[in-house]
Amino acid sequence: MALLKQPVLFEEHTLGAQHPKIRIIEYGDFQCPLSRAAEPVIQGLLHDFGQELSFTFRNYPLFNAHPYAFDAACAVEAAGKQGKYWEMHSAVLANQAYLSDELFMELSGKLNLNEVRFVTDSISKSVHAKINTDFRTGMESGVNETPTFFVNGKRFYGCAADLYVLVSINLED
Repeated sequence: MALLKQPVLFEEHTLGAQHPKIRIIEYGDFQCPLSRAAEPVIQGLLHDFGQELSFTFRNYPLFNAHPYAFDAACAVEAAGKQGKYWEMHSAVLANQAYLSDELFMELSGKLNLNEVRFVTDSISKSVHAKINTDFRTGMESGVNETPTFFVNGKRFYGCAADLYVLVSINLED
């Protein structure tokens, strides 16, 4: 059984309960269709069980398969530096078929981001280091595809819909 090697840190992008019964970590790729398909399931889990679970997203851009995955992760992380991480996260996934530098700039404008800062942060060493650290910790934890989920530190083998079933059963106990 694969175990999560890097516990969730305070500064990571996390939604839901501060002291959850169930902690879900996703290693995802913003250009991966399955990562996009998981988004409504995660939103449903947060809506239905947000008081009892937390969700953390970590970047795992599959460079060879998805040429815009890294740039998309940079855009989302850069938006996070201006307090709009989750808004950009959702917008990028919703517009996955149109990923481009032009789209990222358009979304930054719609989110009222400071565009100079957005561009500067997108290419910054700190943003690139965050993405590379996420990727490295994913590799160390045995991630080899996206999305990959860990539930309470253990790798979950199954699709996002199965994840919903697992969480709902465990929280009913």
